[in-house]
Amino acid sequence: MQLQRGMRDKLDKYLNLHDTFEAEMTVDGSGEYDFCCFGVDTADKLSDDQYMIFYNQTASPQRKIQFQMSGTSSKFLVNLSKLPQQIQKLIFTVSIDGNSVMDDIRSFVFSVKQGGSELLRLQVSGIDFKAEKAIISVEVYRKDTWRINAVARGFNGGLGDLLRTYGGEEAAPTQSPRVTFSTC
Repeated sequence: MQLQRGMRDKLDKYLNLHDTFEAEMTVDGSGEYDFCCFGVDTADKLSDDQYMIFYNQTASPQRKIQFQMSGTSSKFLVNLSKLPQQIQKLIFTVSIDGNSVMDDIRSFVFSVKQGGSELLRLQVSGIDFKAEKAIISVEVYRKDTWRINAVARGFNGGLGDLLRTYGGEEAAPTQSPRVTFSTC
């Protein structure tokens, strides 16, 4: 199923909600990209930083969400049926480091796979953006059942500002030049 920007639908129409699925994000561009999935509560806030999954924290508790990275592509393995009730929404994002912006990318693809088959696909390109430093690609949220929202919108401030929007804050970098996160 080809997703369009702004499209919302029930996930159980496309996949088994009791089995793990893959959410894959791929960017075709020359920048350095950071991929994240974070779980937020009913107030749309990152209330538990154990559910901020990215290159520096590759799994949630009991590995309900797992992260794998390969070049300009990432994969999140997600088991919705095992997430705690406090996690009401998963937000999948990609941000760009350095001076590049999202209108520099050639394409961005978000896909959902289960059992080796691609079931959902969202594809946008740089012409869909301007000077944004991040993309909120998809939200998976609870409303009677798990649903998907193909957001596919840019976010001007980059990952740090995006995180602050959801109640998190950037922690000071330790030895790594990359950013670590914590909730407020």
